[in-house]
Amino acid sequence: MSRHADPFLDFDDALDWWDEPPAREEAAPPVRARPGRRRRPPPRTLAGDLARLRAALAPHARLLAAGALVALVGVAVLLWREAGAPEPAPERRVSERPAVARPGNQAEAPSLPESARLLRAGRRGADVRDLQHALASLGYYEQAADGAFGEGTAAAVGAFQSASGLLADGIVGATTAAALRDAVAARAAVDAGSAEEGLRAAAAAGRLDEEAAARHRETLAGAQAALAELSPGRGAVVAAVLRSVAVHADAYDGPRALTLFGMLEANVGHLRESPLRDPPGEIVADDGIVYRFQAGQGFQFHPLGSFARLNSLVGRERSEQAGELARALVERGVPVGNGLLWEYYFPFGGPSRWSSGFAQAIGAQSLARAGELLDDPELLGSARAAYRLIPRELSLDLPHGAWIQEYSHSDMPILNAHLQSIVSLTAYVQITGDGRARALVDNMAAAARSVLHRFDTGCWSRYSLDGSPANAHYHAYHIELLGHLARIRDEPIWGETARRWSAYEAAGGC
Repeated sequence: MSRHADPFLDFDDALDWWDEPPAREEAAPPVRARPGRRRRPPPRTLAGDLARLRAALAPHARLLAAGALVALVGVAVLLWREAGAPEPAPERRVSERPAVARPGNQAEAPSLPESARLLRAGRRGADVRDLQHALASLGYYEQAADGAFGEGTAAAVGAFQSASGLLADGIVGATTAAALRDAVAARAAVDAGSAEEGLRAAAAAGRLDEEAAARHRETLAGAQAALAELSPGRGAVVAAVLRSVAVHADAYDGPRALTLFGMLEANVGHLRESPLRDPPGEIVADDGIVYRFQAGQGFQFHPLGSFARLNSLVGRERSEQAGELARALVERGVPVGNGLLWEYYFPFGGPSRWSSGFAQAIGAQSLARAGELLDDPELLGSARAAYRLIPRELSLDLPHGAWIQEYSHSDMPILNAHLQSIVSLTAYVQITGDGRARALVDNMAAAARSVLHRFDTGCWSRYSLDGSPANAHYHAYHIELLGHLARIRDEPIWGETARRWSAYEAAGGC
């Protein structure tokens, strides 16, 4: 599985920057005229220049022939034009290309702000990346948004311009940018209507109280207003998130609506202030909830990343922040019987709404740790509710025992998710004393021991059971998890396998 495809890949690595967010990209300041510029002399006229020429030649007029006088007049006209006299511009079609100042008159040409600069072949940077996101959202661009204006970007711009009735010159100025913004907003308007109808239906059915519905309508209105102000690419990200919100309109209830409209609000707030980085990465809301960027989906609510952040806050004993994040997560848990389920709201090889046993295990661990740190029985109860759904709905029944289900729509036995879940649920059991959870953990460990040799290629580890070799990141993660299991479980296989796979890594793999 590729590094860019897996939404779970860097959930632990991301903890390295929770306390130190990446610096924002800053737009280049506009060029300003220097102060103290000398005042220009009064404009010269043709009549004045001819008068001065006649006065200078008067003493010698009789010696000059008429033809010579005509030649001198021509010279005077040429000098007058070179001094800066304006010339009428020829008629031409309006395009994205601005008028260019002539030599000798550049001091008077107004400088363009960064937002009004033309984008054309050869340009690079955040503004080009923004353009590519907009074109991709409208179906004109299928490559990665790399910030380089090459032939593919130029062709996509030309295709959009042609479809929009604009001059298809492949150059993006104010006219094309406005057309892009309008096209993005027009698509989003349909989704906004669906979301509005979903709120109305949920309130009428009693799944959502009127006060919450009113707050979410305000968020919806704010997102639509932002589409008229944001750059086309940032607007496209907001529109993509709005699409996710609308897709689930028939399932709005308290937790889901809070999650979805909170996600929309977080995207709008972030994109009003920051350009799209490369890669876009993650954002963290004021309450600590993590939103991870998914291509074509915007910054999406990420349960696993949020629970990993909670674990980090608890480990550093940041009680206030941990409590705020833990309660925000509990509010977003969807009740399923006597359990709590955290859902993902973007498609990943399956339905548009799915869950993960991997995330549930990290959730049970982090909520239990937060409850212990804060001495909060309600958080401990939420941890138990998170765990209850794992054996019931989010584990696979293999011949050798239970295996954690990383994706609710897939029965693929994935090694890193299973080993990490054993580690996390062991911590949950130590805090809660949950006997049934202890039995499940022992069962999961037995299953892993029975098939661990099938994850070994002889020179590397596999990502899934009898599947393809893991990438370098996952191989290192496997070794780390095996080392952890060797410390918490008195079973030699974990340490032996960790040492063998470390040797594979040192030797450079297969």
